[in-house]
This record gives sequence, C-alpha cells and structure tokens, in this order.
Amino acid sequence: MFTLEGFSAYNKTRFARCDHRSGKRKRADDVDCGCRLWISTQTGAIEKVVGKHNHAVEPHLVDYHKLKLRQNALQDADLTRDIGEIVRESLRGMDEAVQRLLPAVSVQRSRLQKRRMRLLKLPLEPTDMDFDIPEVLQYKK
Repeated sequence: MFTLEGFSAYNKTRFARCDHRSGKRKRADDVDCGCRLWISTQTGAIEKVVGKHNHAVEPHLVDYHKLKLRQNALQDADLTRDIGEIVRESLRGMDEAVQRLLPAVSVQRSRLQKRRMRLLKLPLEPTDMDFDIPEVLQYKK
C-alpha cells in the first residue's frame, strides 16, 4: 500500500511512498521500506519506481481499502441509509479469512458515522442546545 505524499512543482507528477516506511511502522519487527512511486497526474500511470520493496505483501490491507471504497460509495448513494446496513452489505460475499483481519464492525460504523457528519458539514458534537437537524437525518412517519 502506498500513501500519496505530494506533487511536483508544476503538478505533472504525484509522489507516493510505501506505508512500511520509517515512522509508519506498527510493530518492532517491521522493516523500513524505501520504495517510492512517481505517478503522472494526467494519465495516472506510474512513471518511475524508486527502490524495491523489502517486506512481505499484506493482501488484507488491499481488501480493506476496497471495502472502504465500497462503503463510501454505498453511503454517497444514500446519506439516510442505516450505517449498520451499509457495513453488512459491504461485508456480504467477502471471504471470512479476510473479514477476521479487518477492523471490528464497530470501528467501521464509527468511521462511516464520522464521514457522514463531515459530508453533511455537521459538528461531531453539538456546540450548544440550539441546532438544526438536517432534513435527511430527520425521522418521518
């Protein structure tokens, strides 16, 4: 997995670094990977690879990234949809071995709730007792 770091001076190239670099390691036995990519902003193609990966592949991270994209797309389609339903639908059909490596369902629900608040431009917690509830979040009989 790579994290996009920045752009070139004329915004023609985007730079990305491997997530196993120094400062991003999660465990003491993680190695420091120096692999970097140069990506064209016009075509999205990889222009140059600097360094080599020196660690094992972690396919569950790729699956988690795809899961987050699927959850975001489901949420964007309907902001009023129940978050638990979004999580359940996005996990449907996914391999059980991969599901065990993913964050807990409560973590996924929390991430989606915070994302919904950002999309609706709502504060995470009310600042005073006088606030408006957006119509899309109001319960109607």
